[in-house]
Amino acid sequence: MNNVVSNPFGSAPQAAGSSAATSDHHRAIAEIQAAMVIAQQNPRNQIAAMDGILNSCTRPSLANAAIYSYAKEGKT
Repeated sequence: MNNVVSNPFGSAPQAAGSSAATSDHHRAIAEIQAAMVIAQQNPRNQIAAMDGILNSCTRPSLANAAIYSYAKEGKT
């Protein structure tokens, strides 16, 4: 008894998308691909970033303008 059952959902016709939706879809894909290319061409350098932060923290003008606070025992 080898009964073949067909999938009733397998042959459903696909709705044709509007040209505006298709255009938006392709534009979004192109934006993501462009962002990926830029990210691959400019990888992050964590050591250089940390060096830049530490060098910036030695500037008196930054120290005078900086505001830092943290909660200590529920008070800031």
